[in-house]
Amino acid sequence: MSDKGSVTNKDYKIRSFPSIRSVLLFLFKNKSVTIAGADNVKCSVPYGTVSILGFKMSSGEDIKSYNLFAPHMDPAITFSHVEDNEDKKKPVNGDIPKPVWQAITKMIQTTNNIGAIIYLVQEKKVFQNSPLRSEFVVKDTSIFSHYESSLNLCIESPNTLHEAYTIPEAWESLKNDIVNFKYDGPKSTSVMAIGAKNTGKSTFSRFIINSFLNLLPKVAYLECDLGQPLFNPPGLIALHVLTDPTIVTNFCSLLTPFSAIFTGDIKSSDKPTFYLQSIITLYERYIKSVVQDGVQNVPLIINTPGWVLGMGLDLLTEITKCVQPTFFIQFKQKNQPLPIQDPNAFFSLANYVPKVLITLPSAVTKPRKINAKYKRESLFLSYFKVTNERLGAQITYKVPWNVLRIRFLNDQVPPSQVLYALNGVMVGLSIDEKQYVTDKIVDPAISSLYPQFLLTSPICECVGMGIIKCIDTKERVFYILTPVSFEKLKKVNTILRGSVNITPVFMLIDYSVNTPYLVVGSAGIGSAPVTDKRLIKRPF
Repeated sequence: MSDKGSVTNKDYKIRSFPSIRSVLLFLFKNKSVTIAGADNVKCSVPYGTVSILGFKMSSGEDIKSYNLFAPHMDPAITFSHVEDNEDKKKPVNGDIPKPVWQAITKMIQTTNNIGAIIYLVQEKKVFQNSPLRSEFVVKDTSIFSHYESSLNLCIESPNTLHEAYTIPEAWESLKNDIVNFKYDGPKSTSVMAIGAKNTGKSTFSRFIINSFLNLLPKVAYLECDLGQPLFNPPGLIALHVLTDPTIVTNFCSLLTPFSAIFTGDIKSSDKPTFYLQSIITLYERYIKSVVQDGVQNVPLIINTPGWVLGMGLDLLTEITKCVQPTFFIQFKQKNQPLPIQDPNAFFSLANYVPKVLITLPSAVTKPRKINAKYKRESLFLSYFKVTNERLGAQITYKVPWNVLRIRFLNDQVPPSQVLYALNGVMVGLSIDEKQYVTDKIVDPAISSLYPQFLLTSPICECVGMGIIKCIDTKERVFYILTPVSFEKLKKVNTILRGSVNITPVFMLIDYSVNTPYLVVGSAGIGSAPVTDKRLIKRPF
């Protein structure tokens, strides 16, 4: 192990530049290397071509760099050399410092088997003071071939002690069929992945998205997994339009959706009709606004939840009926039955037969066993930008009651308990101009001073999430913390409260600030949803 100078093994050679916190990674032909622990490391390829989860990074006239995050909760990121045209084998300087460029040219002149060169530069760390900082700390450097102290990351050959993203050969073969598929008409290719939990649906989605982006300027992605989404916080059905590759982990790659609907839950079982209607609404927006009724070719990737039994299978049937995917892919776990054991019956109920139906093996990775709840909390912490400052120190927006409409999606809340149920909780910030029947809970003479309470759950555009930090009953205002821009927040007229919430809410609130109604104690917050009795641990 070394942290400076040069390191060489059978797959790569490393040249470190500690004074400028950068590293040159010389990847030998047809070899791979993995990286773990990176926190905002700028990555570029000044020579050759490498593949990362299906996306090709290469040198050329327009050399691009991408910010790399590789937390230890996920498998390490794998860079693999791939053969490309000769033009991309010419070294490109870009903004590379002179001593680094000299090392590049010397290595190319003196070594025949260099396939690609990766240049890594440490930018300002994003998670250094975050509750998630431990995900970027290498606790045991002895299991890695090389620990680069200036970048605080580990470099290793694949198939070693550290787990890495691995793309099965069957995935590679199918990828070519998907990206090269051509319709006779204007319809764009769509790919729907189903399977039980931890079978690789999300990894496959990222792989196919990246593969499309090698050829097309943008790809659409419909997130139907409420609990473990790829690009947005939990509790949303979201439509994304992607123009950049997805080479980093979930909580480091949160994006603003093209369109989203707040369901307020991490599962679809409580409100299956609302869940399906939300998906149908976003799919219609994809057809009308993204592909513009067939004018533009924008492929669609549909990610589904890992619930494939009982009602879960019924929901998958309805989703299939709605999106009518070109490629329908189910993932099979080792020694486990297929999610759909009778395809004829399934597609008969869906009233649709896809162009291609195929079964794939699950991803050959062994990621750390991370609790799903912890992953969700990581997404929320990242969404609310709890990185280098506490949430309580961020901008708080003062919103009058009387400009808002409120709906509790999961429960019926008595009027006397409404403020308690909204205090210190996460809500969906939505825009909806439709007129609804509202609950008359206050004297009509003073009703203009209070929010309206909707009697039905609206399916409307969600611009983001917020935390009602505190409530001022004298001024009749909510104090809301949110990363949503002020321009968008001015249009918000509907607040939706579901069951989804941040568990470590007190860690996010700055105790030095007066927070009415916020109670710290063994009982927690009064607005927390009641736990399902089936989940209570029994004494016997």
